Amino acid sequence: MYGAPLFHRIAPSAAASITETEPNNTAATATPAALGDTATAAMDTTGDVDWYVINIATDTILVLDVNASRVGSNMDPVLGLIAPDSVTTLAFSDDVNGLDPYIEYHITTPGTYFVVIQDYYGSGGSGFFYYLTFGAKATPPPGPGDPTTLFASNLNGPYGMAAGAAGELYVTDIDGRQLWKISSAGAASQLATFASNVPLKVVVDGSGNLLVTYSDSSFSFGGVSRVTQGGQVSSFATGLGNTGGITVGPDGDVWVLDINRLLLFRFGPSGFRKDSIDVSAISARRYDADLAFSPSGVLYISNGYDGIYRLVNRAPQLFISAPPYLESMAFDADGYLYVANGYLGTVLLYDPTGQLVNDPFARSNLGGPIYLAFSRATADGSMTSRLFASNYGYNLSAPYVGSVVEMRQGSMRGTGLRIGVDLLAIATTSLPAGIMGADYTATLQVTSPPGTPSWSIAFGALPPGLIITSTTGVISGVPTTAGSFPFSVRVDAGGRVGYADFTIVVSQPSVSVTDAANHLLGSSQLSVDLQRFLDLQGNKNGRYDVGDFRAHLRAQGQLPASVAATGKEQP
Repeated sequence: MYGAPLFHRIAPSAAASITETEPNNTAATATPAALGDTATAAMDTTGDVDWYVINIATDTILVLDVNASRVGSNMDPVLGLIAPDSVTTLAFSDDVNGLDPYIEYHITTPGTYFVVIQDYYGSGGSGFFYYLTFGAKATPPPGPGDPTTLFASNLNGPYGMAAGAAGELYVTDIDGRQLWKISSAGAASQLATFASNVPLKVVVDGSGNLLVTYSDSSFSFGGVSRVTQGGQVSSFATGLGNTGGITVGPDGDVWVLDINRLLLFRFGPSGFRKDSIDVSAISARRYDADLAFSPSGVLYISNGYDGIYRLVNRAPQLFISAPPYLESMAFDADGYLYVANGYLGTVLLYDPTGQLVNDPFARSNLGGPIYLAFSRATADGSMTSRLFASNYGYNLSAPYVGSVVEMRQGSMRGTGLRIGVDLLAIATTSLPAGIMGADYTATLQVTSPPGTPSWSIAFGALPPGLIITSTTGVISGVPTTAGSFPFSVRVDAGGRVGYADFTIVVSQPSVSVTDAANHLLGSSQLSVDLQRFLDLQGNKNGRYDVGDFRAHLRAQGQLPASVAATGKEQP
């Protein structure tokens, strides 16, 4: 699941304290080792596998460090830590420093553990040698947030997490392909399922629905689904690569990180794509990346590895550099930042300038990937100082594998920062089509505004010829161009805001050549709308005349090319 922090590496020893002896390719024939030993060994034959056995005391951070390719070996080693049952893989590593693996694992249950090493390709022979160091690190002291307490369990593969307005939590389950709703009492129930996709991250949008990022079953592409409070699933955004984070801004817009292309996408609340920003400077392409807005409205990006960035003038700027793997972020209302390190099983606290305050803030019962969320009050939806962490379960045992835990109550320095905003509900769901040259009018409506509404176009544009009246929400005018015109409207009222996406389709009316000619000959009259359309199609001088008739003939394909090429239509 994880690689390893390079700066924790132990220097190789030239003189090995133990020598691997064959056969040792099973648990029963494993070579004994102890903490502090360095084994020197070789892959003597094709398909060779070396097993080691070591006794570890409780609360020990075991460090396994392999040096092979860095010291001239032909070997491409892979390394595994096996539980005392000699079957269960606790940790696996490959290609951490160059081709060499590294494992750091917190042993919480004393016992006899096994270490297995082999060549990735199963190769062996002359030149396939390695050094394997069995080390240990001091266990850090508890942080202010310790001990964490179990809040919800048996969640399979919990990953992303979001706080609901009534004290509930929403948690994605990447193993069970479902979305959990966890009550304020910690009881989990299934809200929605994802049969053909893998749900990743989740956020509550401005209308109270859930937005869930997903990857397809083969992890080739991704998108965003909308899930209602009743569990109905629909599409919010498609055409994305795999995603690494999602959040909602203080204006209600939705931000999604595409880790395939390292692009940051911005959507309107209804799914209208507004913008994309190149964030290739964050380098890492990891599903465990995260997005979060600060109290000042600045967007922060965790690359899921070793850096947290601020988006400044559409460019990521490094804000925090720290040991891998930096995952989820949660701001409090004062701008202090809680950061999860799933690999080390810790939560860190930084001040608003990026200076480290507590490392760890919490370290008990945590195992990544970890996602953080401040909860909201059950009574009124206000933010609380209760901080929760979802545990996928790296380096954990039951009941904390597949769980949600809570930091020690009273240890947070303040209340959490609200993610997103409650948007005003625009009651209008669609707008009528228009006809080029014909009068158009439609009125937008907002539900229960807390003040006098003021309307505007937030993104896109109305069809040419139409305007919106800010005080009434009336869209009116005469469309002058045919086509499909998508746009977003914004309503402000009483300090709150609402958005909705619409499309007005403008078509051309049908006018026969005979009717157009008869009007000019005086035998019959066209309606004002049709005269206006023919003028808009022609010379646009405010009246229907012979020049407009020529343009209509050309549009109908009934004007010979030699005549049509003579020049501009004149009245």
